[in-house]
Amino acid sequence: MLEEIYIQGPSNVSKHCGVWNDENVFDLQVLVNNRATNSLALDKQLKLDKRITKYLSPFSKLGETCHHIQIKQ
Repeated sequence: MLEEIYIQGPSNVSKHCGVWNDENVFDLQVLVNNRATNSLALDKQLKLDKRITKYLSPFSKLGETCHHIQIKQ
């Protein structure tokens, strides 16, 4: 699998595998007693944060299962 990622180019497979000194990319999943209260609060704050270059929310209709966050270095 790792070999195939390098063949295709890491940033073409996932931003998680891209150039680390250019951008931080990570996912957060918040589960608290099967309630989304904390996750909704996090979603609201992440949408307001100007440092974030890309944010995919688990509350959108895109099928995300977690908070996907990208921040420029």
